[in-house]
Amino acid sequence: MNLSSESNSLPPAPRKPSRWIVGALWILAILMAAGVTRAYLLSHKSDDNPLHGDMDAATVGVADLMKKTALDKRMPLLKNYLKDSNPGVRYAAVDAMGDSGDPTTANDIENAFSDSASIVRQRALESLHKVDKERGQRLLLIGLRDEDKWIQEAAINQMVSGTTSHHTFIDKRAVPFLIQALDSPNDVVSGMAISPLRKLTGQPWKARSGMSAEDRKAVVQKWKNWWKTANSQYPISPELSKIEPIRPTRTDPAPDFHIKDLDGSEISLKEERGKVALLNFWGTWCPPCQQEIPDLLKLDTAYRDRGLNIIGIALGEDSDSSLRKWCADHGVRYRQSMSTQTIQDAYGHIDEVPVSVLIDKLGRVRYRWEGERDFNTFSSAVERLLKE
Repeated sequence: MNLSSESNSLPPAPRKPSRWIVGALWILAILMAAGVTRAYLLSHKSDDNPLHGDMDAATVGVADLMKKTALDKRMPLLKNYLKDSNPGVRYAAVDAMGDSGDPTTANDIENAFSDSASIVRQRALESLHKVDKERGQRLLLIGLRDEDKWIQEAAINQMVSGTTSHHTFIDKRAVPFLIQALDSPNDVVSGMAISPLRKLTGQPWKARSGMSAEDRKAVVQKWKNWWKTANSQYPISPELSKIEPIRPTRTDPAPDFHIKDLDGSEISLKEERGKVALLNFWGTWCPPCQQEIPDLLKLDTAYRDRGLNIIGIALGEDSDSSLRKWCADHGVRYRQSMSTQTIQDAYGHIDEVPVSVLIDKLGRVRYRWEGERDFNTFSSAVERLLKE
């Protein structure tokens, strides 16, 4: 109410509520609080393992446990967490090792780049230079050649940071590899490679935001023309002469599952034995999920007859009929199922999508991608598993 209105009269004082009204309000408040508490407890059930949860929860859990752990026991504990079946815990362990700055963790962080989970691999890529600059730079150069487009982009992001921050860890030995990156089919990599090249060589050509494709191409050509005469100044050093991609090698038994597709038929892990199965957790309401659908359709067309089963597991849908309609409208032919909390928890506490899990013929998790991926990322892994 505006007290500076034209009327100078004050409103009548409010009447005090009677005691029974106050009592009723107190009872209502208590009941509401009890309901909220019950809902919270149901959604946060106690667990013997305080690290159970998604990546963020695991990171907080590991940080809290580190504070309560004696200094001499912290690293052994983190090394043990690298063996955990939950990718969020493994991510948190790599993250904590990198932040520790302890050079004795270099082997563990580098080995984590062979993990099946993309979030663990990416964190290893981003963390190794913190404990060992030399090995960190080498791993980033390896990352530029990875099959996973997100790993490629994480690598080039770190290389940009490593030449612009006060904590530089990229040197001129990276120049030949950055020149090669200009031809990367990944537009993010090819575009961003120019920034560290400028820092390391002192050359002026740069790609500006909003620049046309033709102008960007002209900038890249200037770099290539320069390289024809300058390459002798930047020979590939012996220690970097054998840069080969590192593939995920970790295997874990895939959690069993029993879900029904939209036709009511059961889908289970046992049913998928002898085939390569791609579980795609997604939602029709999710833009990144929609973005990767054409690549999944292309993947389905290319590999279904060769033994790949793609299984869509949809989260947050209104009904199976609306999911069925969306798939029909967009030409999605591979099997679809409504998700359950059980399968989401079993596969790493999935709450955000898309997440794709690739399971081999023996029922083992071999790849796990957080976020949308393209056909090339998927197909490289599928090809490998189909040939086994």
